[in-house]
Amino acid sequence: MIWHDMPSPFTGTSLPAFNLLRYLGVKHNIILISFKERSAEPRYIYDLSQYCEVIEPIEIVIPPSQLKAILYAIKNSLNPRNLIPNNFSYFNLYYMPRMQRKINELLVNRNFDLIYTSPYVPYYVQNVNLPKVIHSYDCLTETWLRIYRNRKNTPEKLFYWLQYMRIRQYEGNIFRKFDACILASATERKKLNSFFSNINSFVVPNGVDCEFFPPTVGAEERPYVVFVGAMSTHANECAMLDFCANIWGIVKKRIPAAKLYIVGRDPSKEIKDLAQDTSIVITGYVE
Repeated sequence: MIWHDMPSPFTGTSLPAFNLLRYLGVKHNIILISFKERSAEPRYIYDLSQYCEVIEPIEIVIPPSQLKAILYAIKNSLNPRNLIPNNFSYFNLYYMPRMQRKINELLVNRNFDLIYTSPYVPYYVQNVNLPKVIHSYDCLTETWLRIYRNRKNTPEKLFYWLQYMRIRQYEGNIFRKFDACILASATERKKLNSFFSNINSFVVPNGVDCEFFPPTVGAEERPYVVFVGAMSTHANECAMLDFCANIWGIVKKRIPAAKLYIVGRDPSKEIKDLAQDTSIVITGYVE
């Protein structure tokens, strides 16, 4: 398994990998190689040694703000290596020669039946002659096209159009080299198929661990709506802005006591401004 972060039960994009390790690790020998965010708090790093063999993760620095992330993206967009077709990563954020060397050593010294990767690191094994599965969650091409269309500032539109074109080339070229591509919904699969052909895609919906999140018996019923998700994600931000602009007012007319809780890290100024409506609560990150 090759992952862009340490799989854990605490972060959404790592949950599928964590649960795969948790269940398949009982009967199969799994080797995990991944990055680890340098600023990650130790309490959120889960001990995976009970499920798999963990290769020492490589530390990586994630830009701490949207502005720094954009500047990082611009810098790496001009990287000559990224201008070569079929040879660039997703913003080059997760490309490190050290990681490539580690993976190459494993492929030489160990025998593998299957390679399973996140959508941000498949280029490390795109030409390896083994069965390969990429867990993509969403159609990134459609996401970046939507971001581009929603921008009103001309320089921003140009920047996001360039990123959209790069991501479209990225998905189209690399995903075809994998035996299977897993998406979170039939809608995302339909989007992917509308852009590309000859990608062997499957739907594996996100689930809920009912043992970890059991329903509370006898809980007081309140007219609360809760949205949970990383608010730094463009899709989540757009969803809440649209919901509050077009739907929440209708809900309040029918249920005046209703409250909306938007729960998730890194809310933008636009999301925070929604709290001017006293029926909307923006919590930011919660434990």
